[in-house]
Amino acid sequence: MNILIADDNKIARETVKFHLQNTTHTIFEASDGAQTLSLYEKHDIDVILLDLKMPKISGIEIIRTIRKQQSKSYTFLIVLTVDNKDDTFHEAFEAGADDVIIKPIHASLLKYRLETGERLLQMQDWKSLIYALAQMIESRDTMTGDHIDRVQSITKIIANTLKDMGHFSMVLTPKYIEELALASTLHDIGKIAIRDEIMNKQSSLTPEEYEKMKNHPIKGYEVLTALEEKRISINFMDTVKNVVLYHHERYDGSGYPYGIDGEDIPLEAQIVGLADVYDALISARVYKPPYSFEKTRQIILDNKAKYFSPILVNAFIKAEDQIKNHAST
Repeated sequence: MNILIADDNKIARETVKFHLQNTTHTIFEASDGAQTLSLYEKHDIDVILLDLKMPKISGIEIIRTIRKQQSKSYTFLIVLTVDNKDDTFHEAFEAGADDVIIKPIHASLLKYRLETGERLLQMQDWKSLIYALAQMIESRDTMTGDHIDRVQSITKIIANTLKDMGHFSMVLTPKYIEELALASTLHDIGKIAIRDEIMNKQSSLTPEEYEKMKNHPIKGYEVLTALEEKRISINFMDTVKNVVLYHHERYDGSGYPYGIDGEDIPLEAQIVGLADVYDALISARVYKPPYSFEKTRQIILDNKAKYFSPILVNAFIKAEDQIKNHAST
């Protein structure tokens, strides 16, 4: 790939170059905003590693300018900053950044983020795009292991069981279930906009941190909207958006971000929401040990018609052997 390192600090540029010394990437350097845009115009730049505080033209303005260049091929923009504040993250992502890395930069983290960017740039179809985005989420959240894969599998089991029980038969076609399973892998995409120290905190979140975490469905919706604006589209984007935005809503209206209830919650979000809660309960977290299947089953039953639709809970119970066997593999 052609990588442009844009930073007015020479030591910072040399540090990044050192991290990339054993790669096959072609490296360009810029020490101010004007030079950054000039190199971007002259060369086919795949990735820009961009400091926000640049002379002449700020990093945010550089991002906005590049995102307006619809005639050029897509450039993956990674912001490098020492400013670990929510406002900085929000401004960068709102302008069109794809990722943010906090300085000082660790070589392994930079390598992983560049590999993610390369996969996105090489996307040939929407299915590959989804898998690459899901991997981006996994790279941000080190606590959840194979959570995304497990939620995908449980989502498919519950959806197929609902169909076998005769529920939503006009909706739950084989094509829809396959799309829903794929969409479920993106349910937490909004977490890419949550600060690393909150995402990977080794203890329970404070009330303030929890409120920031609760904003990830809206952040995820904004990410998907930004992808559409950048002409990156998923065939079943409406399903993905519903999963991302509403998977933490609860049947009794006690969920977030909007507190909607009952059948106002899209079916796809209800299914993925149940699969997500199940895996969170059955898995170890920093704030709790893994619960047994029996305890998890009872919690879900206790929340029938509260957190979860009675129909979905019935499907979960009917499919419990499949789900339990899946959890043990």
